[in-house]
Amino acid sequence: MSDESSPDASNTGSKSTTNQTTEKSNVNNNIVTSPSNKIKENSLYSDPTQKCYIGTGNNSELIESILLNLGYERLVEKTDDYKFKWVQCNQNVNWNAFKDGEQIVNHIQGEDYFTTKLQLWQSLQTYEKITLTMQKRPKEFLSLSDFVPETFKLDEKNDRDAFFSIHKPGDVWICKPSGLNQGIYLVRDIESLKKKFAEIDALDKKKQVSVKPMKRVIQRYIINPLLIHGKKFDIRCYMLIASVKPLIVLYHSGYVRLSMFDFDPNDGNLLTHLTNQYMQKKDPKYYDLKEETAMTMEQFNDYINKNVLKNKPEFEQDWVLNVLPKIIHRIMLNLIEAIRMRLKRRIGCFGLYGYDFMIDQDMKVWLIEVNVNPALTTNTNTLVEAIPPVVEESIMLAIECFEKIRHNQRIFPLKNIKSFKCIYNEMERKGSLPFIEQRRAKSSSPNTRKLPATVVNNPNNNSPVSTQAPSPPRNHSPPSPKIVRGTTEKEPLSPPVTNTVQRTIFPNQFRQFQERIRRSRLQESTKTYSDVNMTVVSPANSASLTGAGTSSINTNSTNNTISQSQSITSTNTLNNINEKTIMRYQTITRYRPNFEILKPATVIAEEWKNLDSSTKERLMASAHAPTTSPMHGPKALVLISKSKLASVTS
Repeated sequence: MSDESSPDASNTGSKSTTNQTTEKSNVNNNIVTSPSNKIKENSLYSDPTQKCYIGTGNNSELIESILLNLGYERLVEKTDDYKFKWVQCNQNVNWNAFKDGEQIVNHIQGEDYFTTKLQLWQSLQTYEKITLTMQKRPKEFLSLSDFVPETFKLDEKNDRDAFFSIHKPGDVWICKPSGLNQGIYLVRDIESLKKKFAEIDALDKKKQVSVKPMKRVIQRYIINPLLIHGKKFDIRCYMLIASVKPLIVLYHSGYVRLSMFDFDPNDGNLLTHLTNQYMQKKDPKYYDLKEETAMTMEQFNDYINKNVLKNKPEFEQDWVLNVLPKIIHRIMLNLIEAIRMRLKRRIGCFGLYGYDFMIDQDMKVWLIEVNVNPALTTNTNTLVEAIPPVVEESIMLAIECFEKIRHNQRIFPLKNIKSFKCIYNEMERKGSLPFIEQRRAKSSSPNTRKLPATVVNNPNNNSPVSTQAPSPPRNHSPPSPKIVRGTTEKEPLSPPVTNTVQRTIFPNQFRQFQERIRRSRLQESTKTYSDVNMTVVSPANSASLTGAGTSSINTNSTNNTISQSQSITSTNTLNNINEKTIMRYQTITRYRPNFEILKPATVIAEEWKNLDSSTKERLMASAHAPTTSPMHGPKALVLISKSKLASVTS
């Protein structure tokens, strides 16, 4: 969600903005009149200046002054030829033209999973369901009920009906659109809400809904918030994702935002319940009371020590500075674990996000929302003191991480870190799963495949022989320890069965390994077929089969039988080889240039039977040729199994 919903959000008319503009013009004058720039202007071969594009609105003058001080030149027209880009929305980035490792942009693909109210709730809900099924949970894990107010999705009927069923008279809810700060309202009586959605459901059944309502969430209103001078407040802190590859996340304590009016849960004025500057400045009294709408964390700590903790002895002094950051860190880590696998990892992407927290009278911290475009306007003296250093340090850290990753340098320690604190470093993270590349060839861990290993009886002895496929060449990774135990000498012999052997298959060798498996099975099947034929027609077996009454058979008839069986076996073997040669081909080339169609081996076998002898001879000749043109017969050699060979020969 974005704090600033219109381009005019930065036009505040405050003196601080005027001072910033004056300072920016002075900075620009200094850059133009600097000796180094004069040298570059007079030089025949001047170095190309790094260019930046800055979108309008949300105090873009602050971003411009920071980048100009770093030596960037601002581009006026929208273009994809830039080194650094700062815009308000993710949609303003042409991700198809973005150059990884060459450009920097202040957005991340996939950040919508936690910066809109609806997807934030869904991401945390999914993470909680998955984590609760784990035997060993992360130590930072928190249940949703511990840090997020009770939330329902109004655009889903089941969730909406669940909300209607638990509502009780006197409950107060706050209804928010998924991605905007506008259109927020309190809900005390849900009868009108029921009537509205009943009409929508009726029209939906008749398929007469032309425009679907905006997706909304409804949250239980925190009816007992902690107050400062009788006014409602929330904490705006920052999370900086300085890099996504590797994932590096930093935290800043931020500042406190207050409402202009005293808190009253029954007050119908929405500004009493909302604290953001975008809503507060709509009131005519804002410019007289604006200095009371923001407070530094040090001032907030002093107020809590003097006015709150004296009545709560169970909480230590300086709770705001010592305990509150740890609670916020833990909440942020839960959110990072929920969405980190959904972020697209591209070098040069970073993001500065605004987290809004509330504290109730029991000192319990609640996460309200996360903003993708936090307000950078400096309307008060407190904001002038708080916001510019955060933005400047964020840009410096993002550039530093980008350059170190780009040049394969060690990222830590960070030279530009001042008020930020690193809370998540993927390179040193042991409690979470490592990031897995999308491309299989670049996977750091080998894949595991279960391959069948058939066991056949060897006619020469009684021990079974396993026809397992040869294992691939092993890398530095150890083999998988889980191997199904085979037959030992003490175990009784059993009929041929199929065992499952678990082997470690490396992705870049998977195809070669499959081909070796098929080749091994084909060789074993051919060998077994020939051995069985030779065994049946051997003299010893002939004598054993005829019994004692056949002892009068003469030697000549026995020799004739042997020679006849040997000739039959050799003929069958030759035909088997010829059929096998033809069946090795799976791709049939049609008489069209560069056009091929894949067919299964069974279809090719049927087509082979229907061919005449002359066509078979021509195809066999072209198959054995060292090089064949696309117009001659089939190509793309493949191996087939024993069952398919038997179907062809039969």
